[in-house]
Amino acid sequence: MADDLNKVLSNTIQTEPKTANYSPGPMGIFWMMANTDGMIAPWWSTKREQDLRKFVFESDHLSGAVYTMIAKMTTIPLRIIPKDKSISSHVKIALQYTDMLQNGSQFSDGWSSFYSRWIIDLLTQDNGAFAEVIGDGEKDGPIVGPPIGIAHLDSARCTRTGNAVYPVVYTDISGKFYKLHYSRVMYRSQMPSGRSEMYGVGFCAASRCIGTARTLLDILIYKQEKLGSRAQRQILLTGGGLDPEDVAMAAQMSEQNNSSSGFTRYSKTMVIGNRIIAQPTLDKIELNSAYEGFNEKESISLGMAVIALGLGMDARELFPAMETGASKADAIISHIKQRGKGPGQIISDTESCLNMKFLPPFLTAIFDFQDDSQDRQEAEIRNIRAQGRQRDIQMGTTDIRVEREKMLASGELTEEQFEYLELNDGRQVDGTPVTNLFFSKDKYMSGLLSGVTATNWESKIDQILTDISESRDVEKIKKSRMAVSAIKYKYGEESMKGQEIDPVTGLPIDNAPKVGGVDTSYQSEKFGRKLGRAVLNAPDETQNYQEGSQK
Repeated sequence: MADDLNKVLSNTIQTEPKTANYSPGPMGIFWMMANTDGMIAPWWSTKREQDLRKFVFESDHLSGAVYTMIAKMTTIPLRIIPKDKSISSHVKIALQYTDMLQNGSQFSDGWSSFYSRWIIDLLTQDNGAFAEVIGDGEKDGPIVGPPIGIAHLDSARCTRTGNAVYPVVYTDISGKFYKLHYSRVMYRSQMPSGRSEMYGVGFCAASRCIGTARTLLDILIYKQEKLGSRAQRQILLTGGGLDPEDVAMAAQMSEQNNSSSGFTRYSKTMVIGNRIIAQPTLDKIELNSAYEGFNEKESISLGMAVIALGLGMDARELFPAMETGASKADAIISHIKQRGKGPGQIISDTESCLNMKFLPPFLTAIFDFQDDSQDRQEAEIRNIRAQGRQRDIQMGTTDIRVEREKMLASGELTEEQFEYLELNDGRQVDGTPVTNLFFSKDKYMSGLLSGVTATNWESKIDQILTDISESRDVEKIKKSRMAVSAIKYKYGEESMKGQEIDPVTGLPIDNAPKVGGVDTSYQSEKFGRKLGRAVLNAPDETQNYQEGSQK
């Protein structure tokens, strides 16, 4: 593992994981000194990215919602599987890539460490999320050989170029610029802009609910400042007229006192009076208060619903107090619906990035939801479809191949599974007989099928299977598999022609060949039909049955 990490560190463009001492650099210092006074810069600018990142950590409601999404996504298991599981070499490579991602991501911090950074940038930065695909070769050129690692790139340091070959320029903390080849960078944004000059900058979840999140933060700060101050319980206002200059001076002094106290939204009571009035009166005047009909619980509930809408999640998953009277069925339906929103889109984008930039073409990334409710619903749907297929086949309105084509179109079968089943039935993917391959003009296929006879076909199959057992060439493996099927159907089925085959045992029923004068159809009758059992309370009959069986 240490050697793998050293190889990753020697090939990354990032200075941070290589150095023992870290200084924030000019951008980091700027962020620490920045004061936005609660305002978010308009879309789009780098200043807005800084404001969004700062605001998310100030807002309890939005940061809690983002954390819920991160916790949900990082706990979904990621697996790398071969597209064709029957190829042993592909299975081994898939396990190696799974281990590489799970344990080697983010400079050996692991997949969760990397993916949490990816998610938070995706949800809180309009520029989106970026990741470096680490591999051999020149750092400003394409990866040479397979990738050896993956690491997060700070979105604030990534500039989109719009160039197809070098789509991103990364500014390291050392100040050095790196133009990243498309094979070395993965990037995604939510709601990418259709404007060509924006190069795919999007509108993130934080931007979609920033107004509501700001309102919730204002309510929280108002309460903190009001409860944390020692405000006067009432205003002493002496009777008689008030001089405008006295009112203005009192307001100015009150503003100064509030500012020195650090209040940004709540203000203390302003006291106005005149000592020369002989008989003062006491009046209370409200200048600022919550609007009429304000309900804090309702405001927070509606605010969390809007934040959930911005994240593409079920509101009850973020805020359990939502719709406490909803039935279990409503909760299940809502849960199923939300799976196709934010989390589903993020998973789809992640799988797409890994499949295109990190994995070889014969592997694919799969996130396993491990959702019992969804698994049960999918099982029920498959059962209903299977019953319908069986009924249609029995009625003759369709056949097995047509139903398989429907399953392929609906995603119930993969292309590899469809091809495997068709070859077992003696057909190619296009429906033509597999024995037509004996007339193929493909040189590799011709070489596999040349010299096959009725006497050596079994040894020929063994030779082909041995040759491809450790092969990594997907195309040759597919052709070899097709050749094996063609040989079986041309030579292996000839002895069975004209005979009825028992569907249970696979042995012939009628005109069964006799070996040594013994009719082998007895085996079909024995294992393919229900035979009577010995009756324990009738010893004579039992003895006769056993003797008959021996004969």
